[in-house]
Amino acid sequence: MLHDDLWRLWKDYIDYYLVGNPHLKKIFFHAMVGVWLTYKGYYYMESAEKRSTRVPIFAIQDSGTGKSQCMRAWHKLLRALGLSDEQARWTIKDNEASLTGTVYQDEKGKTIIHKGSLSRLYSLTWDEGSVVLRPSAYMDVLTDVFQGVMDEPGEVSKGMRFGTLKYPCFTTIMAGSYMFDAFKKTLLTKGFLQRMYISYKKFTEKEKRDIRIGVNLLKLGQDPAKIRKLKGALKRTINKVPEPQGRIIKFDIEGVKLFDLEIEKTYRKYIEYQFSGDKQETLETFFHRLHVLIDKIAAQRAIVNGKQYVTYEDMMYALGECSWHLNSLLKIFDYFFAGKIVTSGEKREQVIEDIVRQYSGDITQGGILLHLRKFKKQGRWDLGYNRSLALLEQMEKEHKVFVKNVGKNKKIYFIQ
Repeated sequence: MLHDDLWRLWKDYIDYYLVGNPHLKKIFFHAMVGVWLTYKGYYYMESAEKRSTRVPIFAIQDSGTGKSQCMRAWHKLLRALGLSDEQARWTIKDNEASLTGTVYQDEKGKTIIHKGSLSRLYSLTWDEGSVVLRPSAYMDVLTDVFQGVMDEPGEVSKGMRFGTLKYPCFTTIMAGSYMFDAFKKTLLTKGFLQRMYISYKKFTEKEKRDIRIGVNLLKLGQDPAKIRKLKGALKRTINKVPEPQGRIIKFDIEGVKLFDLEIEKTYRKYIEYQFSGDKQETLETFFHRLHVLIDKIAAQRAIVNGKQYVTYEDMMYALGECSWHLNSLLKIFDYFFAGKIVTSGEKREQVIEDIVRQYSGDITQGGILLHLRKFKKQGRWDLGYNRSLALLEQMEKEHKVFVKNVGKNKKIYFIQ
């Protein structure tokens, strides 16, 4: 299928620039396809309105692990595919007025509406995303603007002294950063990150070492002709994408109904009873927009493969592609709302070990979960039922607690 051919070419290309990071390679592939299809005017339908296949991304990982290299290679490819400087922009820091525009009066009193670069951009790649999220009057305005840009349909709308600046926007926003405290405020107070595909990776020391070695070996790729050849092959392949009728694709009705069951399973696995209080409510706001990411990726696959409808198979593929996003969210919530991941895990495990030790040989799984539920009401435990159960089962696998079967479907926990 054409979608698979395009992925293989993209991977061959991005491997020249990026070591490891398979998660980044895959989601940036979908970002590239989304920009191209939007640039060519392809859409899918929802609520009788056209929606674009744009996939905005925020990648969070330590410096030196490849996110900037990935974004630079991604940007270079968009230029090779035919997008101009005014259509694909790489930036370190941009002025809000230059991005959105302004309304003013000239010397004769005539009102002039000047649209910013967001009216022309299909891609805006922000080298250091921490600049966007750090609190400041300028950036608070810009993140609000970006929320409107990432909505479907995207729009810039700003009331000013001499009139209203308003125009449609088709920009895919990309950013990367390391983990820092401003993320917590953004998670709780804005809808900015909720509109993006979130990729969070904490690398082990071995993974960092492998990246260092791999990066050193990148200098062995010394033939520019190979890169030009890959860019050319990618351009020829993506130009083969057939046009659906009117460049608009619809979702298969029966497929959507069947997929409803899968999306509900996903909610129970990743969202339901994960945390408590405002943490749980905030996590649920991300799920409300998950279906948008799934729809975009599913529509991409169907369009590229020349289908007339987005099928159940396309939707299941997209759900799988969003699993990294969902796992990244849970890790970020762990990081911010319970201290650093390793530390919080140790503290939680200690709570469970204390319960098992107190009732060693005389407490069931249900009994442990009941104690944790009581602790949660007392503010001494932050995980919901599903996350608590998963942690207990993981501790059992790692032999931090032990079990013995004492009857049908009944296990007693103890500490050796």
